[in-house]
Amino acid sequence: MNRFFQVTILIIICFFSQASDISAFYLSSSIEEGTIILRSDNRPLIQGDLLKISLEAPSLLRAEAHFDGLDVPFVSTGKDTGFFALIGAGLETVPGAHDLRVDIFFSRNRHREFTVRLNVAEGTFPQRKITVARKYVAPPPAEELRIKKERAIVNAAYRNPELQWRGTGGFIYPVKGGISGTFGDKRLFNNGYVSRHRGIDLRSPRGKEVHASNGGTVVLVHDLYYAGKTVIINHGAGLFSIYCHLSKAHVKKGNTIRKGAVIGRIGSTGRVTGPHLHWGIKLRNRFVNPLSLMHIHFD
Repeated sequence: MNRFFQVTILIIICFFSQASDISAFYLSSSIEEGTIILRSDNRPLIQGDLLKISLEAPSLLRAEAHFDGLDVPFVSTGKDTGFFALIGAGLETVPGAHDLRVDIFFSRNRHREFTVRLNVAEGTFPQRKITVARKYVAPPPAEELRIKKERAIVNAAYRNPELQWRGTGGFIYPVKGGISGTFGDKRLFNNGYVSRHRGIDLRSPRGKEVHASNGGTVVLVHDLYYAGKTVIINHGAGLFSIYCHLSKAHVKKGNTIRKGAVIGRIGSTGRVTGPHLHWGIKLRNRFVNPLSLMHIHFD
């Protein structure tokens, strides 16, 4: 038998959220070229959470993670044998156990596969009643074309996620303040229109500086009908951060910025009831809870 396929599992350290469902894991396996280490970094998963899968492997060609219908390539950490993938459990992810499969490809058509079952717990998402100007629930016909065009502009900003990681270390809060709106809230506008909240709202006075939560490239600066003045940053690895309802934006599309840079100021533009920052995180085609990102370490 080819020695490559004679794999020995050296270490398995698991943290259990249910009797047989893994919340976080660490695996170490010996192969011909050296040692593969695979581990997750996340809090116990609930609907809408993000997790990071780290991989150390010698001489690989590429690696992919597969979870809940998503196929996600691993990206380099900048170290010769270090890679990671970011995966999101969407708000629509069915609670329960899900297979996470990692495929690692080496030269000479050799392949190594790991499968782990991760548990995703059901989230608790309260309903909130919010009163806003009628035009933000039933836009006048003159605004419909604007809204349609803006939707296309925003979608284009997400269209080409960079594989190269642009961040530096862990993420920071863009402003300091309490949370006035939680991720996944079911929002009832004017006792009629229902929407899901795809980020968190941070309280802050009008005009206060808003900082980039990590380094990256600005891919959108636009005054949107619903979100108001908005900045979107591409951090690489399929991850974007979104900053809405600004009074001013201090960056331009195409700018490369560092973590902590001032990108704008708190405002109350768009569909709001007062000044605050809507902070969102989008991972590929899914919005995820920004608070789950704050539990993840980036070397």
